[in-house]
Amino acid sequence: MYLNTVLQIFQSNRKKFTAEDLYKLNEAIFNLPEEDTIDKKMSASLFTAIKNVKKAYDTGRYDKGDPNFFYDFVALLSTMQNQHFFNQQQNKQMLDWLLEALGGAAEEPQPTKAKAGPSVATKSIAKLEAENEELEKQIEKMRAISDAVQVLKTFTLPSDTPSGKDRDRRKRGKGEGKGRNRNKKVDGGDGEGDAPTE
Repeated sequence: MYLNTVLQIFQSNRKKFTAEDLYKLNEAIFNLPEEDTIDKKMSASLFTAIKNVKKAYDTGRYDKGDPNFFYDFVALLSTMQNQHFFNQQQNKQMLDWLLEALGGAAEEPQPTKAKAGPSVATKSIAKLEAENEELEKQIEKMRAISDAVQVLKTFTLPSDTPSGKDRDRRKRGKGEGKGRNRNKKVDGGDGEGDAPTE
C-alpha cells in the first residue's frame, strides 16, 4: 500500500520535513483506493506521523525556505480531521492544531459584560440611521422635482407658424369686414373715393 511507504518518512522524530513530504501524505490519504482500509494500527501510525509533523512545525524543524510548507501543513490537517478512522479525541486534537496554525484562539472567548452606557457601535448605528432618514427625505424631494419636470415636458411652446383663429384671419385678408372699407361696393361703385381695384 502506497500509504505504508509514505508513512516511513514520518517515523523519525529528528527528520527535517519538507512541503513535498506533507503533500505526499495528504495525497496518500485523500486518494486512498476504496479497497484499502485503515485499521486501528494504521490509524495510530497516521496520528503519530501527524503529531511528529506538528512537533516539527512548532520547533521549526522544517524547510523554512519553502513558502508552501505552511499551506501543505494546513491542507494535511484539514484532510486528516475529516477522516472517519480517527476517534473523537484525535479529531478534536487535529482541529485544535488547525485552528492554532491558522492563528485562531483554541478556546472560545468569554463574553464580556455589557456596559450600562451605549457603546461606540450603538452610537455609530444611530448616527447612520439618522443619516439614512435625511437621505430618504432628499430622495423624496428629488422625486417630486423629477415628476414636475416630466409634467413640464408635456407642454408645447407656441411656434412661429400661426394656428387656430390667427391663421383664419390671415387667410381672409387685411381689413376685410372691418375698418375703413367696410361699406364699399364690390361691383365698382360710384367712383368717389374708390381705390383702384385690381
